[in-house]
Amino acid sequence: MNLLTDWNCHLLPMMGEWIASPWDAREAIIRLHARTGIRRFCMMAEFDCLRESLPCFLLQRDRAMRELTRTLPQGVRAFAGGYLRLRPRVSELVGLMRLKLPRLGLLPVLLPWNGMTQEEAHEWNQLLYHTPARPLIMETDHYITRFPSEAVDRLLGLDAVYQFNYLSLKDPRVRGALRKLMKRGATVLFGTGVNSPGGAGYYDFRTAIEAAEADFGKETLAELLTMKPTPVRK
Repeated sequence: MNLLTDWNCHLLPMMGEWIASPWDAREAIIRLHARTGIRRFCMMAEFDCLRESLPCFLLQRDRAMRELTRTLPQGVRAFAGGYLRLRPRVSELVGLMRLKLPRLGLLPVLLPWNGMTQEEAHEWNQLLYHTPARPLIMETDHYITRFPSEAVDRLLGLDAVYQFNYLSLKDPRVRGALRKLMKRGATVLFGTGVNSPGGAGYYDFRTAIEAAEADFGKETLAELLTMKPTPVRK
């Protein structure tokens, strides 16, 4: 499984994480690669419209990406991402589709972990059905383990792509949800969520993979971990 991608890497320098410089990011990436074998990283940063404007966020993110690219270890590829924190009226922001992942038509969205207000539910409806993008639901494993089963079933039935943490493969509840998603042909992506050199050095990837392989089998697990998203809407 040397084709793995980290779809939720938080090692972009100076974007509110524990990474102060491109060299800190480089060190963390080296450690994370040693633990996981991952060479391809989607550098995620959180956009919260209550804290900053979208143009300011994109300017800072792209500058951080340019600085990071100059220091990447040989053989490592990184590309810019950014996930949207669900807020009231966020679907009305001018230029929101600039947060889509390049060439994939996916809009990464982080849903509230403690349930949605009526306004947030309205915004989620707008993003799901009235925007030219397909939602990429970030950190889906948190909802699997926190929400009632009825809410989880509704979440897993959406026209969306789902991102999980590799470490969540240790949880039987998550593996059960992944079986449901695979059965209906949904696309699943995995990420580490690592945001510091320390977190990278202690990322227990091997234990998670061993637990998943014992449950799914080697061939099915490889298929699950190497899914590739394809654009759905232009």
